[in-house]
Amino acid sequence: WYTDSIAWAADNGIVNGVGDGQFAPNQSITREELAVMMYNYAKFSKADVSNTSNTEVAKLADYQKSSAWAQTAMAWAYNTGLIQGDENNLLNPQGTATRAEVATILQRYLEK
Repeated sequence: WYTDSIAWAADNGIVNGVGDGQFAPNQSITREELAVMMYNYAKFSKADVSNTSNTEVAKLADYQKSSAWAQTAMAWAYNTGLIQGDENNLLNPQGTATRAEVATILQRYLEK
């Protein structure tokens, strides 16, 4: 049921899969993977994605744990208010994105 959606997202550079030509549709996603998807979608939809400075997000205790391929997207998502640090000053980039987090991030994106 999701094949057309995945194909569209892949064709438009929004998702790249998990390597080796695999998508892993039933695998949970991390917060950094979600940030990358949102960043790629913003680029696809011609939104402004220029705010990628890591000056502020680097103040969070675990920003450096973000994968190299996700740091630009994490900085953009943080700078635009899509993703926030928690009460412990943590970004949790490799933590699983909950349904609530996904819904919140989508709502924030749509309201911007």
